[in-house]
Amino acid sequence: FLRLQKKTATNDEAYTLYLEGAKLGQVRTQESISQAINLIEKALVLDPDIAKAHAELVILYHLLYNYGNFDRNLMVQKMREHHRKAQELDRDLPEVHLAASRVATILDRDTTETLAHLREAIRLNRSYAPAYYALYNTLGRYDMRMQSGSIQALKKAYQIDPYNDLYAARMAHEYYFTLNKPEKAMEALNRILEKNPMAIASSGSKALILSSAPNGDLANAFITLHKTKKDEQYEAFTLSRLVQFAMILDLRPVAERYMKLLQWRYPNNNITFSFQFFLNRFEKDFRDNVDLINAWSADGRVSDEVKISWLASSYLSLNQPEKAKQLLDSSYPELASEIDTLTEEGSLSVDKFIVQLFHYVNVFRAQGDPDKADLILKKIFQYWKASGRIEEASNLDEYYYYKGEVDSLIQNLRTAWFEKKDRKQTEIIRRYKSGDYSYFDNIPKFMDFISDVIEETHRMRAEVIKYLKEEGDWDPAWDKELGLE
Repeated sequence: FLRLQKKTATNDEAYTLYLEGAKLGQVRTQESISQAINLIEKALVLDPDIAKAHAELVILYHLLYNYGNFDRNLMVQKMREHHRKAQELDRDLPEVHLAASRVATILDRDTTETLAHLREAIRLNRSYAPAYYALYNTLGRYDMRMQSGSIQALKKAYQIDPYNDLYAARMAHEYYFTLNKPEKAMEALNRILEKNPMAIASSGSKALILSSAPNGDLANAFITLHKTKKDEQYEAFTLSRLVQFAMILDLRPVAERYMKLLQWRYPNNNITFSFQFFLNRFEKDFRDNVDLINAWSADGRVSDEVKISWLASSYLSLNQPEKAKQLLDSSYPELASEIDTLTEEGSLSVDKFIVQLFHYVNVFRAQGDPDKADLILKKIFQYWKASGRIEEASNLDEYYYYKGEVDSLIQNLRTAWFEKKDRKQTEIIRRYKSGDYSYFDNIPKFMDFISDVIEETHRMRAEVIKYLKEEGDWDPAWDKELGLE
């Protein structure tokens, strides 16, 4: 039954508009979220005292920022405004607690407060699927030790609402990658896609599964994403995935095309910034990345941590290690001091600064100080071994690469790419063209391995090109650009 509010909605038309908006907001596209906001804003004109409507707008304005082209400062203003109003009307509603959890997570960065609101929302309504889904995200994001509890929360949300595209997609992801139940993963996705072949979240999840071990089918992954087009348009996350898969498949002009669409439709979305950065690296436009980072950070659209890390990476790619070191030293003075005085017996704050330390390794190598670089690496690898993380696939690749163990790196990558067919996670072609394996560029055995990967990649690329030509979505000029004529 519907719980009575302290200030009860008196306008049936208004409450109906709220319900329609809340339902439409479940579809994660810019258009759907915008329409949902418009409906609920209309509801509040008719009846400004619907606490649930204000709570829903807290969620929707954040989603519009995530999935659309919405200014962050305005998002913050709207979230605060509607959160305050919802609490004034009825702070004891589960919907209001869910909104409060979103404010605590996104604006206040307060995990304790987030969890308290979510658990209270669930206590008030044991069948409130959105609260269980938010709990899944919170537990999984902030503490891997809570992963089992996180998955249980997701299972509950999925059990309550099995035809929710988002819940099904995430449940399929967990079934496949965490619980080792691939049949259940595909069952969850197919249930959604049979009902709606263009379901965005489930299509994205299926593409990821198709490209991962043991499938490794990059061609069908790309085609699955391409088929979600509606009215000649794609939503932001699908466009970003198409850019990513085009790079993995060595389809540079296709990646550029979807990147342009992403820029035109979502110029203010952080996804646009991130994938423009990755595409620039793929095309070795490192100077453009410096300009891109500075432009986005000027008005606060990029966090300081991302700005510093990506600028340091770009300076190193431009062979400007002095600039990279100056940036790192000024941004992390305590870490710089630790490194300056580091000895064999000394310690480093590896757990807090793992990304920055790898930048320092590359700086010292570029400056001709391999001893300092190797000492930092030694501390990183000691930490990985002590924490049991050295065997993680990506960490093992880094270990072999920085240790200069080319045979071990080749064997590890070959196993992942050709035997396990874990091709989405390794992204060898994209990483190679972005300069991530530059230390081994002149080693024949490594280049022979890269040639093998390119050959297999281009086999799958040919399937995508054939499909795009059949769909009438191929520019003949791309044949020449890719050397296919």
